[in-house]
Amino acid sequence: MTRADAWGRVVRGAGWLAACAGVVAVYLASSVVAYLLVGSLCSLLGEATASALGMEAGGAANMYLTLAMQLVSLVVFGLWWRWLRPRSFLASRMVPLDHTHAATARRVGGIVLLGVGLQVLISFMLSLVAIFFPASIEEYAGVMEESGTNVFNVLSVVVVALGAPLTEELTCRGVMLEFALRAVCPEWRARWRRSECRPKPPVAVGVTQEDCPASLSTDGTSSCGGLPTPVGPAGAAGSAEAVVLETAKPADAGQVAEVITPKPCAEAPVPWKRFAVAAAVQALAFAWLHGNIVQGAYAFVIGLIFATVAWRTGRLRYNMLLHLSINLSSYALSALLDVLSWGGTFGVVIVPAAACAVGAWLFWRGSELSACV
Repeated sequence: MTRADAWGRVVRGAGWLAACAGVVAVYLASSVVAYLLVGSLCSLLGEATASALGMEAGGAANMYLTLAMQLVSLVVFGLWWRWLRPRSFLASRMVPLDHTHAATARRVGGIVLLGVGLQVLISFMLSLVAIFFPASIEEYAGVMEESGTNVFNVLSVVVVALGAPLTEELTCRGVMLEFALRAVCPEWRARWRRSECRPKPPVAVGVTQEDCPASLSTDGTSSCGGLPTPVGPAGAAGSAEAVVLETAKPADAGQVAEVITPKPCAEAPVPWKRFAVAAAVQALAFAWLHGNIVQGAYAFVIGLIFATVAWRTGRLRYNMLLHLSINLSSYALSALLDVLSWGGTFGVVIVPAAACAVGAWLFWRGSELSACV
């Protein structure tokens, strides 16, 4: 690699890192737009429904506002990811999975088990942090109480268990992870260039004219499976539209039709070190978006896990399910800790750690390539 090539790679990578920052800016801008549009309405709804929801008026208003922000972000990043998805790195990782009942149960059950185990481990780690940094934990608890997410009701479940997984996975593991991968793999740019990555039909050789009807092209040739066929002159009595096509020679009896399938974008697999860097970039942004150091610390670790899950299957649905499992199990955390605390440290630490390990193993086994491929 020459110095000019290396410099060009750095410049292109820096541009995509700037695009990652742009994703964060768009996410924040969508929140501002939602606040400007329905901020006053959310305050009124919070005051009107606070008692029914069992929470303070301010917390209810914050929940309604968060829901509005999620809806705006869902539209923005849902459309953005829909446009990026066909040419994305994740699309290249999307392989046929085994859809038998056993494999599906392993994938779904493993993800749910991993999510619940992570939630319990996070709670245990926060209790340790509280011993050494009580002020930080008090600030974190105040933020969670003010947001209203720690109160169990229909609104909080919609916001925490449904809205957050949808919007945050589309934003961070969809758009942002894609841009981070482009930053660390700028030489893969043919993948995301529409003109070079558009799939082309296979070219058939050794087929008869009846098997492949010819279509007249602008240069006086007809195209049969991508191969030009000469067009004979029109007859004297024929009209301009009546052209006589030369009949293709049939294949020999023992000849097998050869199919040439062009590769739209043929690149080597992304090295795991580059993927790790891209995953760390989106995890940092994911942590920063949470707004406080305590929540951001465990959000960074979870962001790395989310990126690995997405990279494993090339799909975001399992990320959303894992995100839902983590967030939804937070409402059952007290009951889980009461049961696990009977076993002391073994119950609070070893059991959830084992649940994470077993869940990860089940998901990994369930997401293997289908044997039918």
